[in-house]
Amino acid sequence: MKPTLNPLLRLFTLSLITCFNLENAHAFIITWDGGHGSQNSWSTKQNWNRSGSNAVPASGDELHFLGPPRLLTNSNDITAATSFNSLTFDSGAGAFSLNGNSITLAGNIVNSSTSVQTINLPVILSGAARDFHADTGSLVVSGSGTISGSVGLNKTGNFALTLATANTYSGTTSISADTLFANNTSGSGTGTGAVIVGLSGKLGGTGSIAPTGSNGINVSGVLTPGSSASIGNITLNLANTTGITAMAANSSFEYQLGVAGLDINAFGTSDLLTIAGASANDFGFSGNNIDLLATGGVGFYKLFDTSFNSSTTWTGLTVTSGTDVITSGLTTSNLSSGLTGTLIMGEIHSVAQVGTFICIWCQNQALRYSPVLEPCSCCAAEGRRMRD
Repeated sequence: MKPTLNPLLRLFTLSLITCFNLENAHAFIITWDGGHGSQNSWSTKQNWNRSGSNAVPASGDELHFLGPPRLLTNSNDITAATSFNSLTFDSGAGAFSLNGNSITLAGNIVNSSTSVQTINLPVILSGAARDFHADTGSLVVSGSGTISGSVGLNKTGNFALTLATANTYSGTTSISADTLFANNTSGSGTGTGAVIVGLSGKLGGTGSIAPTGSNGINVSGVLTPGSSASIGNITLNLANTTGITAMAANSSFEYQLGVAGLDINAFGTSDLLTIAGASANDFGFSGNNIDLLATGGVGFYKLFDTSFNSSTTWTGLTVTSGTDVITSGLTTSNLSSGLTGTLIMGEIHSVAQVGTFICIWCQNQALRYSPVLEPCSCCAAEGRRMRD
């Protein structure tokens, strides 16, 4: 005769197994409150609160950061690449700086505080494209905070996301709201995938964006070189892709102009968009406008630059032969009061450099005269001339 369990004992055993499986099938919310007071490591359980008890985060947990302004700079000394279901800075959180070992992100990063939150640890994106949601405050990825993985990144929320590292994730970067600043000093701020700037999104910064393969950059919103606080140069590096940069109809640019240059050979200080590794038909305009943010003075500013020695880099523009003035495909607005601007396409020919550029000639509206620019001895000496 086979041994049998008492029915009540069997029910109790099944209940225990069911509870154990349910408990392990759901992620725990665990909140950093810096309770230890002096030890800032993630492995110190006194710094964390899980349902009223201290505990060290485990794989699958949802990490929340809250609490008073103590231990805001902390270090992940848990096993590198441990997977967490999300990372949230709660309302009222101070300005955290997360450092240390890498984490695998199986969910989203959310800033629900009004503080700028900084991630200085490596992030491995996993599963599906992950939201970096700057809801009520900005997010910054810097220092050792490289982002890798085979999926993409969605910039969402009404505040800025700054990517200041050389990232290698291969999925698409999608910007649906506010601004993504690529401020990296090497590599690609947006990884190797395509970049899509939505109608309500902006792409800016002082770094480099370098898609590979057939990935390109498609803009329905705004391209804004530099940062909101200062003038800068953003580089779109197309050397390793067959993709192009395409400006959709009604998409636009935002530029800041500083001190004007005296002539076509001495441009002033301004935001600049550089196309590196360019070839023919690499940048497409389609009736776009440059908002100059009420800046500028009388003189010359270079706005677009490429090392490719042919005006065929740019498509969608109509250029008047002889004067090189752009008459359609690209316009400007919102110059400093009293100024009017003329867009001009030119070429650089020198021993050290070749390429094409688009500049703006700002003139006093009351004293405006004909924008006919002729190659002259000073231009030739400098190695610059207008297009043939």
